[in-house]
Amino acid sequence: MVQFALPKNSTIQKGEYFSLQGESKNIKKVNVYRWNPESGQNPRLDTYEVDMDNCGPMVLDALIKIKNEIDSTLTFRRSCREGICGSCAMNIDGSNTLACTKSAKEMLPPAGRPARRRGPARRRDDADGGQGGRRAPRVHLPRRRRPACPARRSTLSPPDRDRHDRRPPVPDLP
Repeated sequence: MVQFALPKNSTIQKGEYFSLQGESKNIKKVNVYRWNPESGQNPRLDTYEVDMDNCGPMVLDALIKIKNEIDSTLTFRRSCREGICGSCAMNIDGSNTLACTKSAKEMLPPAGRPARRRGPARRRDDADGGQGGRRAPRVHLPRRRRPACPARRSTLSPPDRDRHDRRPPVPDLP
């Protein structure tokens, strides 16, 4: 597998802005993280305006429209467009997902590249249960141990045994 290394002290630069030519009511701005390892330059965020009235509903459709009509230098992988092969896996809005199954309507408005973090994002007051940083102490009690097998066998009572013995016969299949 090929491994690339970002330039030392690299920061994400503001890239090009591709505005939409003409009038449209349903415009979606799409930020695309781009980096060329051969140029030695820092990575950049290019912004594209896409007319969603003349585009499919998925993120992959918007990327195809950008590649075909706005910027032919954009490259990405795609194959089945049904969420089976996984070749269109991307980091969209800070989470790894498939571009062919992610709706473009669900995309967040571009506000820069989200920082990577572990676990779900939480508000400060949600993280501590609204108690201002103080939590109630937890008490850990040892679990009760059950014996591995019962001391005596469990047997059916005579009425239960009769009820189980009187099951209706299974009908023969033709």
